[in-house]
Amino acid sequence: MRRFQQIFLKNLNSLLIWRLKHINDRQYVIILAVIVGLFSGLVAVLIKNSVHLVQLGLTFFFIPQYQNILFLLYPMFGIGLVYLLIRYVIRREPKPEIPDVLYAIHRKKGKLPPANTWITMIASAITVGFGGSAGLEGPSATAGASMGSSIAQFLRLNKKQTILMVSCAGAAAIASLFKAPITGVVFALEIFMIDLTMSSILPLLVSATVGTISSYLFFGNDVLYDFHILLKPSWSEIPFFLVLGILTGVFSIYFIKIKHFSHRLFEKFNRHWKKWLFGGISLGVMMFFMPSLFGEGYSTVNSCLHGDYSFLFLNSPFYAYKDSIYAVLIMFFGLIVLKSFATFFTFETGGIGGIFAPILFLGSSIGFFVAILLNLLGFYVVPSNFAMVGMSGMLSGVMFAPLTGI
Repeated sequence: MRRFQQIFLKNLNSLLIWRLKHINDRQYVIILAVIVGLFSGLVAVLIKNSVHLVQLGLTFFFIPQYQNILFLLYPMFGIGLVYLLIRYVIRREPKPEIPDVLYAIHRKKGKLPPANTWITMIASAITVGFGGSAGLEGPSATAGASMGSSIAQFLRLNKKQTILMVSCAGAAAIASLFKAPITGVVFALEIFMIDLTMSSILPLLVSATVGTISSYLFFGNDVLYDFHILLKPSWSEIPFFLVLGILTGVFSIYFIKIKHFSHRLFEKFNRHWKKWLFGGISLGVMMFFMPSLFGEGYSTVNSCLHGDYSFLFLNSPFYAYKDSIYAVLIMFFGLIVLKSFATFFTFETGGIGGIFAPILFLGSSIGFFVAILLNLLGFYVVPSNFAMVGMSGMLSGVMFAPLTGI
């Protein structure tokens, strides 16, 4: 084994010396951007597919007209499984959140543990697959960033190049999920806050494009959020959009406040099993009465973008009230209030996931809720337009990233 390692390092040194003689730094970074983009895109695809397969296996036999008691059990079981895997099998704490990447960029020269890639992939897939109310974008970007950092460390890149590879990987992961390379680039520039220069923009574009292509290879032309403008907004609706913007700002503060409240609440439990029991039961009860809280919520957001609110009552005890517009308003209000609790209870209980999808979930729900109210008051507006604008407002308000929101 030791001899094999010596031979490998010798060949690697020879390869790096050959590169210095024949490929300049700019070309080298572009080549690495392609490689990082491909791997990060595949990581995002793998996480997304894993979650959907787990959810399909757990819910394929559910009957939409009837509630299912398994909603009470799935989140608790999934989060408990994640805790056991991390504590007794993996024995290494994952770093699944965007702030972990930012810390590595600014304090550790962009160096992330290589194992963070597969740990985050497994833990987030189980958490969200079993109904944890969290997103996949954060874990995908973080797992991709860890992949980019690992490649940079392996090839002995300098600090600036390592940080660039981390950013390229994050951009590729987001671009792969949304099939939108520009979104990935803007995300990396706003969130990772790297230098806005041509030497960084070009590799980011390359990685994001390659990540998007890798997603197209697996998912075809299907997009994560399918939105079509049915009727263009008119100038007369601008005051309503301003009100919606204020509301999303208020609920952005609410979202952050619930995060701190949840953290303080769970700190009172001195044993992890107490956190797991309290959080798991709370999540199960919320999802039993409002099954839309189950999982990452992509289908919920798409339903809002299509102007369809029937998802509110699927597998719900309130299915009999699906034709009442007032029941729809009450259900939407309940979703808006409880989604933040469901998300942060998932994290505090021990689940692994991100906040990107919950933010979009909240934004689309708030926008749809406002549109229904306006229509009841006699102002005809298109709910799907308000759902889209609400998503942008919430994302901008919580993450302080208006360009990414747009």
